[in-house]
Amino acid sequence: MKNKTVMVGITTSQNTTNAIPVIQLKASDYLPINTGRALKEGWNNGLMDVLTSRGISVHEGVFLNNKESTNVKVIVDKVKFALMENGLWDYPILWNIGGGQKIHQLALWFLYQQRRKKNDKLVYAEPFSGTLSIIEYDSDIRQNIMVLRSDFTIEELLKIYKNLEVVEGEHRIGIKRDKAWAMVENRYKVSGSGDVSCKDEIKSVFRKSVENVLKDYQARSRFDVFWNRLKSRVGSEIAKRDKKCKDYVDTLFEKTDFKTKIRNSYDNKRFSPKAAAIEIESIVVKHLQGLLNNSKGNVFEKGVQGLVFDYIRMFDPNRSFFVDVGFNIKVEDPKNPGNVIAEYDTLIATSKGTLLSFDAKVGFQGQKAKDWLARRLRIERAGGIYAKWIAVIPERFFNDNESRITELYKSIKEECEIVVVSRRKDEFLLPDLSERLPSLKSYFRSLLSTRH
Repeated sequence: MKNKTVMVGITTSQNTTNAIPVIQLKASDYLPINTGRALKEGWNNGLMDVLTSRGISVHEGVFLNNKESTNVKVIVDKVKFALMENGLWDYPILWNIGGGQKIHQLALWFLYQQRRKKNDKLVYAEPFSGTLSIIEYDSDIRQNIMVLRSDFTIEELLKIYKNLEVVEGEHRIGIKRDKAWAMVENRYKVSGSGDVSCKDEIKSVFRKSVENVLKDYQARSRFDVFWNRLKSRVGSEIAKRDKKCKDYVDTLFEKTDFKTKIRNSYDNKRFSPKAAAIEIESIVVKHLQGLLNNSKGNVFEKGVQGLVFDYIRMFDPNRSFFVDVGFNIKVEDPKNPGNVIAEYDTLIATSKGTLLSFDAKVGFQGQKAKDWLARRLRIERAGGIYAKWIAVIPERFFNDNESRITELYKSIKEECEIVVVSRRKDEFLLPDLSERLPSLKSYFRSLLSTRH
């Protein structure tokens, strides 16, 4: 292969420093250097899978035990032998000095010096600054600093960082801007236990709708026919009465467990419209109460997701910086399948190879700084030090909880970020502090200003 280019990298816990340059610089082959700790922690596993799926020839590489890992000559000899054994020694090599300890980086420098006339280069990626340096040295140092360009998806980044698997989530959301604002500004205002009128209204509409739909024999023959007609009838009836209540009804019909319970009831009671109506009404009441109790958090979360998606389309329509966006992401460790270890409201993969986690927060009662820091640590465990956790709070609750937010901010400001949802202000002055919180919109604007 005439255009074969090899990259040698030192496996690290932050493996995007290896992964992004391999793809961006179009290396055809990758040879890792693994220490005992790297293999024990499994740092290399996810990276190997992702690169292989991208068509890169991944080689077994070099293993260094604890004693060898501190011996420059041994490292040099073992890497050289591995390159020769794999038939890679005579091709141009990119020596990636972004990972490992200084002793490993020094060994790569010596190898680079040994091969001065082989058209090799030193490579260093820095996701924090979003730069990729290509360094050459003969009589003088030449350094070409490029913009770091990652197109890795959320799934790929989680796999590269911690070999985690995404088991649930969606990558698109169809909420338009005006709909998102309506959800944020109106729906989350409703307090759970206080919205009795909505509950009574929905109960009544469901009971009458079930009886009317089941009077049709065809509707009683197949659940799908019954479900679609019930959904249409309840939706149209509730829309005539109260738009706020319709939001709750729409959410009920979106819930998988709600549909499953209705199906079970229908199968047992379909030939008795009145009995079916009574049983389905009880199912509606139970699910609705849970929905009302959690309405602020759930609805605000959906509203924030709609706004995030809208701002991405507004500020970065070609996805040159916001490479991938996912909602309600659940991840698990493949070594322990079935055990979800983390959930994220909104995750964004950027062209720097970083992950941004936006967490909608509406409740402040009883919450302490340690709770917020724990959420930040959770995204860091999944996405490494290049992952960031951002708490998103509504303007209304900012006004109602200024002193509580200020107290939290004092404790977490060095490690977490807070933004406010508002379309009227771009920043909010914290009481008793000369510091301001940005709006979600201005925060997205600021993210884009740091992409180059």
